Amino acid sequence: MTHLPGVIEMLRSSLALILLTASAAVAEKPGPFYPPLPKAITSFGAIESDGFIYVYGGHAGRAHGYSNETSLGTFMRLPTGGGTKWEELAGGPGLIGLNLAATGGKVYRIGGMEAKNKASEKADLNSVADVAVFDPKTGKWSPYASLPAGRSSHDVVAVGSKLVVVGGWQMKSNEKSVWSDVAFVLDTADKEPKWESIPQPFKRRALTAAALGTKVYVIGGMTEANEMVRKVSVLDVATSKWSDGPEFPGTDRLGFSPAATTVGGKLVLSTSDKKVHVLNEKGSAWDTVGTTAESRYVHRLVPGGKDVVVAIAGGTPQGPHASVEVVKLDGAKATPAAATPGAQKFCPVMTTDEIDLKESKVVTYQGVKIYLCCGQCVTKFNNDPKAYLDANLIPGLAGMELPKRDIEQVFCPVLKERKVSSKDPSTMYKGVKVYFYNDLSRQRFEKDPERYADPAILPQLPKK
Repeated sequence: MTHLPGVIEMLRSSLALILLTASAAVAEKPGPFYPPLPKAITSFGAIESDGFIYVYGGHAGRAHGYSNETSLGTFMRLPTGGGTKWEELAGGPGLIGLNLAATGGKVYRIGGMEAKNKASEKADLNSVADVAVFDPKTGKWSPYASLPAGRSSHDVVAVGSKLVVVGGWQMKSNEKSVWSDVAFVLDTADKEPKWESIPQPFKRRALTAAALGTKVYVIGGMTEANEMVRKVSVLDVATSKWSDGPEFPGTDRLGFSPAATTVGGKLVLSTSDKKVHVLNEKGSAWDTVGTTAESRYVHRLVPGGKDVVVAIAGGTPQGPHASVEVVKLDGAKATPAAATPGAQKFCPVMTTDEIDLKESKVVTYQGVKIYLCCGQCVTKFNNDPKAYLDANLIPGLAGMELPKRDIEQVFCPVLKERKVSSKDPSTMYKGVKVYFYNDLSRQRFEKDPERYADPAILPQLPKK
């Protein structure tokens, strides 16, 4: 005879186990992955359109060190909800200081700065008037109606079927740059689209813009007097009239190249002090609703879903970013930069020594946090970072274009799990230089080289 209380207890236990397993499965489900860009860049174009984040061009060099070698013409995209790798699309001319806009299922590339000089030559920088349109259905770019004049360091947004270009200047090689005092508007729905001019009540560049309804908010920037401002100028495209919006919080230096977008009917602004603000419903003030994990300027901000924005690349006083991170507009404390397919587990110098994400030393490479097991490894990494940049050990580097090592040898022939660089101790053996993790390893090798001279670890050895 079956005892009912025992059966019930067994069912309860089974149900609890099922719920616990389900909860664990949900808890372990990975979040969206936003891999870093292949290169650290600033002054590029980015837009979200029909389920994809698109990124074009930019500057991949030191600040103000512009050349045709650092000007990118690459074009790539990633699903808005995240993915594992940026998809490379048909590119175009190398351009800096441009932006993208999207309307009617197509992506528009408008203006930008072209660097005609090589890195070793005097700067020859020119703003272009070129406009091109990308059709995701064909995967191709097509020429479009050019701007009335070259424009760079500007911004562009779409208001319905209309493209609106604001701010910026026209660079003319060695001539004095002309600061723009007009906005350009073009309706892509017209049979013969052409650009119309609307006078601007300001002259500013290195600004950002975003559209909310029929209004374009032109935010921050730099004036002809090289002053940073936190001013907000508002253009109502329906009436062609300008008005003033509320200045955003902070010091005036934050006015240099912030980033803005709209998501869920909210106007969102990201500034270099890591603050993320939203314009309140009355349009009278800015509310701080979140933070970025990294400081960024000359970056881009795009929608990432409901109450979520994605901050892409940009610059810092230490150099440019390649990283991408997600910011929730809930006032939460800064979250780590973009989630990775798997957390880093081992030190990139020692390779077999496990790291502790809470206790280990941390360095940053182009916006990616790298954990090292001890201070000695931090010193080695800082002396020659490229020797230790390994995406297999540092998942956050996945998808990035990494610099090549100076030497072919990767590991120490004595301490075989530890990596070496060209800055480490060395000795000559059979006419080639051999590197070691430390001096003690070098001494042990020199006493009995045949014991440690493994061609699998020392590929530079003469072939037999």
